[in-house]
Amino acid sequence: MGTRRGEPTPEEIEATRMWLGERGVEVETPTRVIAVRVGARRTANTTSKMIVSGCFGIVGLGLLIVFGVQELLRDPGVETTYSRYAYVVFATTQLGAWVSSLYRERQLGGLPVMDRRPSALQVLGGWYLATYVITFGGGAALAVAMYAGTTAQTYAGSWLIALGWAALSTGTILAGSAFRRTRAEDAASIAVDSELRFQDCRLAEPALFAVAILLDVVFSSRVPAEFTWWLIVYAALAASATLVARRRAGHRPAFPPGDYGTPVRPDVDLPSEV
Repeated sequence: MGTRRGEPTPEEIEATRMWLGERGVEVETPTRVIAVRVGARRTANTTSKMIVSGCFGIVGLGLLIVFGVQELLRDPGVETTYSRYAYVVFATTQLGAWVSSLYRERQLGGLPVMDRRPSALQVLGGWYLATYVITFGGGAALAVAMYAGTTAQTYAGSWLIALGWAALSTGTILAGSAFRRTRAEDAASIAVDSELRFQDCRLAEPALFAVAILLDVVFSSRVPAEFTWWLIVYAALAASATLVARRRAGHRPAFPPGDYGTPVRPDVDLPSEV
């Protein structure tokens, strides 16, 4: 049991109530455990979340400035990937959103912890894991092949570094969400924990990074000609796997009966006057 340090804001409580309502659970006031878990993710106007997200934004902006300066000072004939700009934006945005939610949750504190962890395959699904493998495993294989088989070694190396950063940020979210212990106290909060675990994982979309490499195919001539169609097929495979994963995950299981909060009081019908 953590140390209780604060209470969810009215905005976080209302966001939680609406989130539960979207899933068929109507409550007047959600339990504290559920309000902390859900409210920390569904609102962005708390000071702590804005500070954490701002820090990640500053890091991302700094990297973009560094890349821009490198682009201005690069030697003629030395080509790097344009997609690294998109990689930085995508990676820092999704990682910042995830970390800021966890920070807000920890700031409120007082959450029970159960030694219960579902399998990663159960949380993510096979198609979603396939998207991760296609994006980063397939991308790394293409980058290495490009480095070894063409003269575009600087381009291939810069893409491989960008892929590594994206894989690290995405993998951090997936591992942190799939393998963490359950923060719950009963059947209702366990069901909420499972849904939040699933949603946290979906913050990381690996296919975005596969599609981003097409920026170089469309807007520059930096991609070696013999790899153009390979990159198009690579992005199409990752995007297709994501669509299948989303379709298969489209119907989430209903929440079981349990204590989600104070039930909504039914309207009392007044007796009509005769």
